[in-house]
Amino acid sequence: MRDGRLLFGSPEGLLVVDPRMLPPQREDAPVAVASLQVEGRARVVVDSLTLSARERSFALDVAALDFTAPRGTIRYRLDGLDDDWLTTQRSIHYSRVPPGQYVLRVANGSRELRLPVRVEPAWYQTWAFRALAALAAMALLYGAYRLRVRRLRARERALENLVAARTKQLETAYAQIEEASLTDPLTGLRNRRFLEQTIAADLELASRGHGDLVVLLADLDHFKSVNDTHGHAAGDAVLAELARLLVATFRASDYVVRWGGEEFLIVVRFVDRATAGGLAEKLRAAVAAHSFPLPDGTILRRTCSIGFSVWPQQGTSWDQTIDRADAALYAAKRGGRNAAVGAETLVA
Repeated sequence: MRDGRLLFGSPEGLLVVDPRMLPPQREDAPVAVASLQVEGRARVVVDSLTLSARERSFALDVAALDFTAPRGTIRYRLDGLDDDWLTTQRSIHYSRVPPGQYVLRVANGSRELRLPVRVEPAWYQTWAFRALAALAAMALLYGAYRLRVRRLRARERALENLVAARTKQLETAYAQIEEASLTDPLTGLRNRRFLEQTIAADLELASRGHGDLVVLLADLDHFKSVNDTHGHAAGDAVLAELARLLVATFRASDYVVRWGGEEFLIVVRFVDRATAGGLAEKLRAAVAAHSFPLPDGTILRRTCSIGFSVWPQQGTSWDQTIDRADAALYAAKRGGRNAAVGAETLVA
């Protein structure tokens, strides 16, 4: 109806309900404890709760003193144990409560019930016992410490000499291991790990205008035929000989790296990029003119294919520079081998 009344039809007639005449629901009805149990045994509800040293759990049922339909849940917390409020419809349960003084707060809206709770400590949980135990432990620790110190001092002088000798041995061994981890065992050249560890400083200098880095990626042509015809020992001999040729061809300050298999990477440091083509051709000609002796006395002639690029290049990272040299190497192979191709000459 316009005045807010509600009409309900029924077999007995028309029922008229006026909501304004309904009593308001209480939002903050008081809360009461309906029952209390300690360690599963009923206990009379009182104004406070004390648990003995053997009693560590309790449960209680609470209710809001309002006979209308409840709007929500009841909030509760045990001050001194809970960090935040919890909710329940009726039952509250706590177990393994540590010794101490607490206050159980049960709230319904603005109405709150407070129940002091005291949990008595066992004899071994009292401060006096803990203090005595701490003092005893400290005395034992101090005695053990003094005994340990005397023993350590007796061994210290002998250990100092032994540690000094072993430290020197370890330093030598570590240097040898570190050197081995940066060196290719077959050719004696540096490996990829060495280049990854050292190239950053060169990239920084080159980016500041101290000169260009020329990257040459060389691969022996038809190397598989050496292994197939003369055996793997012959192939290893050819690779070792090529390594010696590369070291002799380039400066001591340049990086000569075994890149993998029959591939070798050379970084010519801090030169004019205009010399890149000449350096690649120099390497190609040196390999083509070189004699490769095998263990059985056979002399082989080999050629190589070379791809080269330079760094820095605008918009190109160091890894991309190596990739460009690799692409140029494959272009040299596709073009008939025994050739040097620059990455800048490739069609994008």
